[in-house]
This record gives sequence, C-alpha cells and structure tokens, in this order.
Amino acid sequence: MTRPKDPDSVEYEARLQEAFAAVLKGEHTCHSAATAFNVHCRTLYGHVKENRKPRNQAHESNQILTHTEEKELVRWITLLTISGYPPRYAIL
Repeated sequence: MTRPKDPDSVEYEARLQEAFAAVLKGEHTCHSAATAFNVHCRTLYGHVKENRKPRNQAHESNQILTHTEEKELVRWITLLTISGYPPRYAIL
C-alpha cells in the first residue's frame, strides 16, 4: 500500500500549476506569479523555462505501471468491489 499524499504538497502542486498556467497565458512573469501564488521562484522558472516536468510525471519511466495503467487498475478494482468480488492479490 502506498503512503497517503500530504495535503500540503497537493495544495502546493495545485498552486504551482496555476502559476505555470498564468505565466503561459502571459498574465504574470515568473517572479510575479511565484509571489502571487506563493510558490518557489526557481521551481516555477524550471517548469516554464527549462520544461521541467512535475515529480510524478518525471519519474514515470522508473515505475512499473504508467499513470494511465494505474488509473485503469483502480477503475477495475473499484468495479470488482462494487460487484461484490473481493480484489485478491492473485486476481490482480
């Protein structure tokens, strides 16, 4: 089982994505967006100028399942649970 996500890091990632979108739209510069959305300037600059990916996408090649495969597996397990079949490890 994986660790639960830290609510603060989820909130920070959302603010970072909003700041990134604001810079791409031309509403802010990197520095003003970092100040407005309360994110680190170098992190935002790395995403905008250096085309750096978010952490969960950057290390996807090191994972066994891709993000879409994980989502499909979660959907399938949910359907199994709803229909009354327990998702056993041997089935997965």
